[in-house]
Amino acid sequence: MKKVFRFIGMIFKGIWTLINFTRLAIVNLFFFAMIAVLYFAFTQSDAPQTVETKASALVLNLSGPIVEQSTYVNPMDSFTGSLFGRDLPKENVLFDVVDTIRHASEDEKVTGLVLSLRDMPETSLTKLRYIAKAINEFKATGKPVYAYGAFYNQSQYYLASYADKVYLAPDGAVLVKGYSAYSMYFKTLLDKLDVTTHVFRVGTYKSAVEPFLRDDMSEDAKANATRWIGQLWGAYVDDVSTNREIAPSVLTPSMDDFLASLKNVDGDLAALSKEMGLVDELATKPQVNEAMIEAFGSDGDGALTPLDTMSILHPYRLTSQPLLTIKSRLWLRVVQLWMANNHEAR
Repeated sequence: MKKVFRFIGMIFKGIWTLINFTRLAIVNLFFFAMIAVLYFAFTQSDAPQTVETKASALVLNLSGPIVEQSTYVNPMDSFTGSLFGRDLPKENVLFDVVDTIRHASEDEKVTGLVLSLRDMPETSLTKLRYIAKAINEFKATGKPVYAYGAFYNQSQYYLASYADKVYLAPDGAVLVKGYSAYSMYFKTLLDKLDVTTHVFRVGTYKSAVEPFLRDDMSEDAKANATRWIGQLWGAYVDDVSTNREIAPSVLTPSMDDFLASLKNVDGDLAALSKEMGLVDELATKPQVNEAMIEAFGSDGDGALTPLDTMSILHPYRLTSQPLLTIKSRLWLRVVQLWMANNHEAR
């Protein structure tokens, strides 16, 4: 009987030895792989590599929201994301966008600007005006600006109106709907839930607490909102109508006039946009590509080779900041990870 138990024990001991050996082998393989990566990083040349770029148009692809400061990304998330190919949220820093346009206006390799606004969400007029100022500075150098979109929302069209030529897809539309302000009101809900609210306020324009006291917007709040919304909309209309050389009334038609105009073009919003002077030409994306090739030239394969934002902005950043080599970037990542872990420990 002892021999049987001894035999069973030897089997489990052998299995455990095999598992332990496998575990150590995997750990060692990972360890040596990390050493190989570090050796490769440290033995690379520290000299920056320059890439020759041909003269072409700068395609400004504003995909994602426009922010004044990029969202903080935890270094650990950034590190693991770079390892496993996980994309971080796309954001356009306002000042980077403006710097890119301004540097491009001075760059001889940039022969024009193409606004790609398809994925840009609604943006405040203040930010749009700041970008538009840079576009006007670019145009002042004599370089052309083009804009293309399948659809234009209100913010996209504001920037597009600064272009020398605006393209729209034949099945697209320009959706300019104006500004508005909405709020939710809970008084009836609170009454049904038998919730009593105690609000102390002084003055007329105290609409922040109205959702707890009313079921609709007060007349004073309406008057206040109408005043600032009207000023905002007036600025938008003035800028766009000036850029497109159209009457302001084109952007503010009555419902009857709009429906009558839409009926005249058989309900074709794209044709109506062109008829109203909001766009210059209806064209599909291949047709626009051909027009851009004709305007800016092509590579050996007969395709447009556009310059992107980083190819313009990055060289200028290198002249004002020391270049981060592979070694320094590696140590910077280690320091960032250490600081993040130390902060979480606190």
